[in-house]
This record gives sequence, C-alpha cells and structure tokens, in this order.
Amino acid sequence: MYRIDRKTAHAKKIGRIAVIFLHKKGKRPNLAVCKRFLGRIVSCRMVVHARRFCRVFHSGQSLSRSGAIVCISLYADPQRWSKQRQFAGRAPSAALSTGASPEWGRGDTSGRLTCMSGRERGTWMKRFFSIFTAMALVGSLLAGCGGSSEAGGLQNGGQQGGQAQQTGGPVTLTFWTTMRETETVALKELISQFEQENKEIKVNLELIPFGEAQNKFRTAAQAGNGPDVIRSEVAWTPEFAKMGLLEPLDSYFKDQDDFLEAPLSYSKWNGHVWSVPEVTDALALLYNKRMLKEAGFNEPPRTMDEFAAAAKALSNGKDRWGFYHRQTEAYFSLPFVWSFGGGLIDDNLQVLINTPGAVKGIEFALKLRDQDHAYPKDLDAANSYQNMNEAFKKGNAAMIFNGPWATSDILAGEQFRDPNNLGIAPIPAGPDGQTGSPVGGHSLAIYAGSKSKEAAYKLIAFLTSRESQAKLASKNGTLPTRRSAYDMPEIKENRLISDFKAVMESAKNRPVIPEGGQIFASFDPEIQAIYKGEKKPQEGLDAVAGAWKALLGQ
Repeated sequence: MYRIDRKTAHAKKIGRIAVIFLHKKGKRPNLAVCKRFLGRIVSCRMVVHARRFCRVFHSGQSLSRSGAIVCISLYADPQRWSKQRQFAGRAPSAALSTGASPEWGRGDTSGRLTCMSGRERGTWMKRFFSIFTAMALVGSLLAGCGGSSEAGGLQNGGQQGGQAQQTGGPVTLTFWTTMRETETVALKELISQFEQENKEIKVNLELIPFGEAQNKFRTAAQAGNGPDVIRSEVAWTPEFAKMGLLEPLDSYFKDQDDFLEAPLSYSKWNGHVWSVPEVTDALALLYNKRMLKEAGFNEPPRTMDEFAAAAKALSNGKDRWGFYHRQTEAYFSLPFVWSFGGGLIDDNLQVLINTPGAVKGIEFALKLRDQDHAYPKDLDAANSYQNMNEAFKKGNAAMIFNGPWATSDILAGEQFRDPNNLGIAPIPAGPDGQTGSPVGGHSLAIYAGSKSKEAAYKLIAFLTSRESQAKLASKNGTLPTRRSAYDMPEIKENRLISDFKAVMESAKNRPVIPEGGQIFASFDPEIQAIYKGEKKPQEGLDAVAGAWKALLGQ
C-alpha cells in the first residue's frame, strides 16, 4: 500500500526541474526510469493512493525555446484524504485556485474531482506514461529550435524575465509595459538613451495588453518567471505586494518628497514602499468653451448646482446635451459619490459606498437624466465610452467627465481644431463643498525574484526622473508624478497638462488595499442596474457594500 506522508516522500531536483515522487514505504524510486519519462517537463507532483486515485490535469507553460511544455499536478480528493489523514502535500484546492480545471480523464469541467476505480487505474497509468513519453520527445525537439517566444519569453538558457541573469557580458532586463504601442515611441527613445548611458545593461521591452497584464504577471511571478520590471496599475501594487511578488523599495527609493501625494500613496502598503509612480491621472470636467459661452456661461461650473443649471440650459432633450455621462462603468460615477459626501472604503476598512452621501450623489445623477433631461440614457456598455467622446467632439454634448488619456483623441474632433476651445476644470463641489475625482495611473515595480535588482532600479530611477517624465508627458499627454517635472519648460508650455495639475490637487485615492483592484467587479453590475431602473440607488449600493464586506472578510 502507498502511504502519503513526509517520511516516504522523496524530492529530487533534475537541473531546473523539480520533481517529487511518492513511493512504497521503505523503498526508493528508480530515478533513472523516472527521468526517461520526465524529459523536459517543467514539474510534476504526484499523490498516489492504492484505492483512491484522483487528479487535476492542467496546462502550465507555453511552448518556448527551452522546451518547457506542460505542468502536471495530480492531487487526491480532499474529502477522501481528510479521512485518511495521510496527505502531506498541498491541499487540492490550491491547484484549483490557480485557475486549473480538469482537461482529461473523468474530471468534469466544473472543477470537481472524481475518482477512478481499480480497473480504470491501470488503463489510466498506461495513458499517463504514454503522454509523458510523447512530451519528452517534443521537448527534445523544441530544445534545439529557435524562434520567438511569448511576452516574457525565455532567454539565457531557458530562464525567463527576472531569472535571466547572464554570466559575462551585459545584464539583460526584461521590462513589461502596458502602454499602447503608439505611446511607446517616447519610451523606446528613453530606453535607448538609458542603454547608451549604462553600457552594461540591456533592456528587453515587451508590450503586454493592459487587460491581460495583471493575471499574466501574477501567473508568471508565482511560477518564478516574472519580468525584472513591471508597469503596474496602481490598484495592482498592494495585491502583488501581499502575494510576495514584489521587491520592497525602501532602501532604493530615497527621493519620495518630490512625488505628488496621491499617486505616491498607491505605492505604499503595510509599512513599505513597493513601486515608483510613473504617470498619474484623474477625471476632470472637460467642457466646450464656445458652447458654454454662447449659452451665457463664461466660466465652468464650480458647484453641482451650477453644473446642473448649465447642463439643463445646453440640452434640448433630443440630439443636443449639456452633459454626456458614461452610465455603464461605476468609475465615472465616483465624482457624484464624493461630491455629495459619500466614499468607498476608508483606512479602517469601513465600507462607505452605501452611506447617505453616496446615495444622494447617485440620486443627483439620475435626476439630471430622468427629470432634467440633461444627458441621454446610453446603456450600451460596449460603446458608451466612444459614444460619449464622439458626442463631445462633434458638439452634441457640451460637458463630459474624462481624463488626460482622452485629450489627444478629443483634440482631433471638429469642435477642437482650436485646442484652446477645450476647457479643463476640477469636478464641481457638492452642497457641503466636498469634491473628488478618482486618481489612477501606473507605477514601476521590481519582481521579487529578479536576479538583477540593482540594475532594475537603475532603469526605474531613469524612467521616473523629472526629465523622463516631462518627455513622456509632452509626447503622450500623460501627467507627471514628480512635482519638479511640472517646472520643466515643456510642461509649463503645455496648457492641458498644467490645467490637469489643478484637478489632481482635489483628486482622491481609491482604496490602497490588496483587494482594491477587485472592487469594480461588483460595483459595475450594480451601477448598471441602477441606471437601467432595475434597482433603486440605495438597494444597488447596499448590494455593493455587501459584496465589498465579503471581499474584505467582514
């Protein structure tokens, strides 16, 4: 009988391949035989019991130059093993939590593990070792092949990203950025300058789609294959730090006083600093100066009452609107929440999204649409953002809430051929003088498993210098995170960036907690239900509060 305990588990490391074999008590496995089947498989963990034989079969690594093919994990049924009390490995739920799902055998697609009978076990083992043999052959063939790999691809003997420390010659850093390709023109120029000034360091820049980057980094880093430097959205940083995937920068990051408070707050969590702010942003009130002036408004609205008056005056309720509001994404409703005294999650982890102020803010936004007819009922989630921008660019809407990332597109519109017609103002204040705009942005962080941390921080320091930030801002329309960058000539001469600095002074941080990147998963569906009329504001926000409390374990 096979016993599963630490005394009979045998661990063997074959090069970079870690393998664990479980064998009969008192006997040793034949490693020579095992090696033939393993070939170049990344890792294999086996849990075997004489009568209960269950499994999860899942893909781990992509095809690459090193021949890394697949990661196989075999786990026992948790209920069976809780009775046996002999299981000494990882809990079966650990495999499922990584997103693995049964892809072969009797395991169903719901992720529930099933057991094989004794008759099935023999047939299954033959198939199992046949697959091992086939993968070994394919791995051998791939090992000799060239070709490009995926983002964060393997290099220098098969080690990826942070593992890619060369012996002799320059250090090669892998840098994952989520910038759009058009934005990387200035970034590539800066990297070229960095390499010229640091002959011993080469930078492998890889563009990762923003929508994929969070999960891609989490997966790669947990597998020991993260990039040396990651461009992290501000809400991701605490999550990555809690998971142990980032290197603390306390001993590196010495000039924090030069950074704006709001973006810097996102880099700090649990008493340490984990990233360096690269760019920042916040929603502003963007307005068509000419349209407001023609309607008798010479200045942008400074209060929500003035905002409502201007929006109503500029609307005909059909094809001309004083305001255009994106109602399918909760992010764009946060200015109303904060201006009326509401909140999200405070420093004490108290949920504030269903407080009276938050409810009043959403009720105010609904009144603007349903009673004042100041903006249209656009609930097309896939196209509402584009619809909002197009209406503003064509003169069908006089005001919108949007950020600095949108200005280059807006200035291409017929209403803004004269750039001076685009007005930028802080979010109007609510009845008690409160206001707020959600701070966003990105920061640069070092993967905890990087073998080149000193070189990685040298790159980060260069890219976040005031000169580099000024260049990126002037080329891409982004906002610098350094105070001193706003004194650079190219920034002072850029009227749009200077106007956004005033917006940043009243902007608010989203919750700086590991769960911060997940709050909109429950917020967006509820805000859509509210704007569709399926739920009252209080009811919808109560549901959000309940989801957030569950997320926080309250």
